[in-house]
Amino acid sequence: MSILTNTAWYKLTERLYENDQIEEFQKKFQKTIVGFKKDNQTFFATFKEYHHEHYHFLDEHGVMLSYHKDDPIEVFVPRLHKGFYNSDSSTYFCGRVPERQWKHGINLTNSYCYPLVRYQNKEQFCIDADTSYESLKVICKLLKLRHLDIYRPNVLNEEVFDLCGNRGAFGLTDKFAITVNPYNNKPNIYLLYYYQFPIGFITPTEYILCVQALYQELLDEKLFWNSGSIKPIRIIAKVPNNWRILIETGKK
Repeated sequence: MSILTNTAWYKLTERLYENDQIEEFQKKFQKTIVGFKKDNQTFFATFKEYHHEHYHFLDEHGVMLSYHKDDPIEVFVPRLHKGFYNSDSSTYFCGRVPERQWKHGINLTNSYCYPLVRYQNKEQFCIDADTSYESLKVICKLLKLRHLDIYRPNVLNEEVFDLCGNRGAFGLTDKFAITVNPYNNKPNIYLLYYYQFPIGFITPTEYILCVQALYQELLDEKLFWNSGSIKPIRIIAKVPNNWRILIETGKK
């Protein structure tokens, strides 16, 4: 029985013997996402099976990737940090379930990922699919875009608001996102989210904050101040009687 300590699979299983590595990897990583580093590129794929001395994975496009057990490839366990993730068509709120898990990697048991605004597009059909491989393809894509720092704004400008208007939502930072105003079709008033909770509005002239405890969080987020014009923060500590007018027009 071969002893292998210089392979990627040993580093993830900590099993000395080849057969033990294969068995342990299948047990801990079946239908989970792992990360790869090869040829100065980082990418993500879902482990499917071990067959004929090869580990087989499905990438974000559903393409099968096969690596021999002795391939000199770097494999690592990625993290799905809590927060908003943008793709080219949707915005998702993702994170890890805070429970002890025996599965390693990212899977649909130890993690969650759902669209902030639901649209009938192909990508969201995949995330809601009955087969975990389809859902995990979307998460692989989100992880890659996050790694490449794509769809991550550093200025809050009209381009960001246009993207939100075209797709219904857009993640600004890990903690904050905006959606189109669900209560009215006014194009210049956006609903502001803190994680998965709506907390106020962004209008052309001001930030309206309905949760006073998050005032400092908003001040500390530099993105909100990297714009052509600085907006004041108006705090509404108590929901007014004319709340319906506020959410429809952005005016108290």
